[in-house]
Amino acid sequence: VTYIFVRESCPWCKVYRQRLADVVTKYRAKGMEFVFVYPTRSVSEESKRRYHEEAGFKGLFLNDHDASVAKALGIKKTPEVLITAKDGTIVYRGGIDDSPRDADAVEHAYLQDAIEEHLAGEPITNSTSKTYG
Repeated sequence: VTYIFVRESCPWCKVYRQRLADVVTKYRAKGMEFVFVYPTRSVSEESKRRYHEEAGFKGLFLNDHDASVAKALGIKKTPEVLITAKDGTIVYRGGIDDSPRDADAVEHAYLQDAIEEHLAGEPITNSTSKTYG
């Protein structure tokens, strides 16, 4: 399962919005599950759901209204991603790629690489990466 922590007001989440939607579309078709976690205390669930739908996120929606999930998992920034194995072990923690400002300049697609390796049953080469946020 891939957990993506996002905030609707985060400028980095806005920059990555289309890339995240594309990753979800591509890898849901290959069997990966996605959960978008919204750890914002000051925003209504309705507003979060509206953002989720407008962004085209096809994964599940989790309203972490008190940020307890994010805190328990040590999430400090958005967007940040965790991939878990079937036993719940975190096998990847980090960002989406190395070029938040320019999708055409991506050299390392950390999230996609981790998903590919995970789905292939291989150890994830880069189990952590830099997050922007």
